[in-house]
Order: sequence, then C-alpha cells, then structure tokens
Amino acid sequence: MRIKINRKRISVVSSLFSITDIVMNMFIFFFITFNLAATSKSKQEKHMRDIGIPHKSLIKNGPPKRPLEVIIRREGALQFRDSSGALHEVTLEGLVSEINKADFVEEPGQKTPSVIVVTNRNTAYGYVVKILDAVKKSKYKKIGLTASDFKE
Repeated sequence: MRIKINRKRISVVSSLFSITDIVMNMFIFFFITFNLAATSKSKQEKHMRDIGIPHKSLIKNGPPKRPLEVIIRREGALQFRDSSGALHEVTLEGLVSEINKADFVEEPGQKTPSVIVVTNRNTAYGYVVKILDAVKKSKYKKIGLTASDFKE
C-alpha cells in the first residue's frame, strides 16, 4: 500500500505559523517598548518643574495690551481705537497726533504690530496707502494691515 504525502499543505500551514509567530513577537516588542517609553522620564523631564498656571502676582507688566487700530470705514471716515478699546473719530490730518497721544508702549524685540490698519477690501488702494504713510510718521514702527469684509 502506498501512502501519499501532501507536502504542499504542510509547508503552507507551517508558513502561516511562522508569520503568526513573527507578528506576535512584533506586537509584544512594541507593547513593551511603548509602555517603557510612556512610563520613563527623559533627562529633560527630570530637570523640569511644574510651574502651574500664571497668577496675577506673577505678571510683571499686567495683561497684554491690545494694539492700536486705525479703522477705515469709507473714504474720508477714519476711526482710531486706543489700547483701552475706546473708539474715536479722527481725520487724516489729526491721525498722527492721535496715535502719538496713545499710551501704548512699543517694547524692543516686540514681534506683534503696535498699530493695525483695518480696512474693507473694497476701499481704494491709494487711500489705504495715504493712511499707511500717515501711520508711519507716528512714533510706532511696527505696523500691520488687515483687510476684512465688515459692513459700513
């Protein structure tokens, strides 16, 4: 009597066992690695202190002041918002003196603009340039420009 041996079937089943073994070993390796990484502190974390949330007593200069704003409503109508949030109607001629009267302090190394010119996207470009030239004549050197779609 002759016995037939089916070697193909045995090799396929053994290759599935080896792939399953490799996948399980990788799973165990990553599981252990990530657990160790999550629980151990790095050298930098060991030297760090918990500083908590800043309190009013820790802030030296008080809360940050909002920048000055020159708002162009329509050609000829200008508004000036100081750092306290008060809104004043100004003319182009009086804009520089009104900006210079503001109590906003421009600090050295400051990255945010001190004066922001806010205009509607439909305002004439030449008029916006006149306003920017007037703002450049003030004591503030950091100037920003914002174009928005606010309604008149």
